[in-house]
Amino acid sequence: MSYQANNQKRDFILLCPIYNLNISKNIGNEVQIERVHILSIDKIPRVRKKLGFKSKISEINKRYIKHNLPKLFENITASSFATIKVKRAPQDELINPMNKVKDALWILASSQFGNRRDMVRYFGLPEYQANIINEFYLYDSNEKKSLRSFDRIAPLPPYTLDKTWKSYMKKHFFFYLLNILNRKIEVDAKWKKNIRSVAILAGKSHFSKNLPLAFLYNMIAIDNLLSSRGERYPNCLIDRLNVLFGWVTGENWEAWKPLIKRLYRLRNEMVHSGDTMHITTKDLIESDNILFNLLYNICRFIKRFPQKKSLVDLSNKVNARRILGQRIKERPNIRYLHNVDSNAIISRIKKKNNWP
Repeated sequence: MSYQANNQKRDFILLCPIYNLNISKNIGNEVQIERVHILSIDKIPRVRKKLGFKSKISEINKRYIKHNLPKLFENITASSFATIKVKRAPQDELINPMNKVKDALWILASSQFGNRRDMVRYFGLPEYQANIINEFYLYDSNEKKSLRSFDRIAPLPPYTLDKTWKSYMKKHFFFYLLNILNRKIEVDAKWKKNIRSVAILAGKSHFSKNLPLAFLYNMIAIDNLLSSRGERYPNCLIDRLNVLFGWVTGENWEAWKPLIKRLYRLRNEMVHSGDTMHITTKDLIESDNILFNLLYNICRFIKRFPQKKSLVDLSNKVNARRILGQRIKERPNIRYLHNVDSNAIISRIKKKNNWP
């Protein structure tokens, strides 16, 4: 009987401190991503029932003090927490709920995607509590002198979610993405899973200090959004980009080919040969721009693209009109934003990250 009782699933609340993240009162101290609530520590007592606490936090702490236990949230330097309700037996592992929290943090990181990579605001679980220093010595053998580089990479000023952030997000895909993930809009389940995976890849790409890895994350994400198994690469990518963004080049469908063929060749060299020598910061920024605009327009017009097939159907219609020499009128009011493309900014990103 005791063995069965110990194996019965019970209600738990997983709470993880999130470092270097501030969530302002003027946006409600909270962001919800699927089942994960990311909120300021001050808000937890006010919404404890929603989070799953049956007792007041103050009452819980009184019991803890009585038994000489540390109070909840005592001596925590993080100002935010991620919480998720968990149904589990006491001996069950926490891998699944921890992965849900990590995914939610990568999705939140994607809200920075499209911003300059020399201004990344790192945040997350305890690994972001400590300083991350880019340190090296350059010794001049002739002059017998050394130069020390000591750049703090993280924590930089914290990532702050406030009114300014909320206003900026109106020009970003993030709020449209949340509507999809939080089930405010009906979307094909497989397509939703696809978009979710792409957002996680975008977050990982933006936080990566490894240039080839960030580039690979982007290319996998672009593939996931635009292509299906059995299609010819990179032709299908070129066709879909022309369908969505052909107007950017004055409907010159040859204009996208050199860029996409180059990016796809670099991707293949990395995946099939392990060759990353030719990937440059400019290549990463080019892939950033493509992925950002795909996410922005697909999430913004998700009612028009409720499944990947909708994108394929639009591609077929636009291609047919183009071949017949007819005016293309099926596109929604798609935008293409050039987030980072100046040589000066790219040079700063190179220097900041020691990238070619």
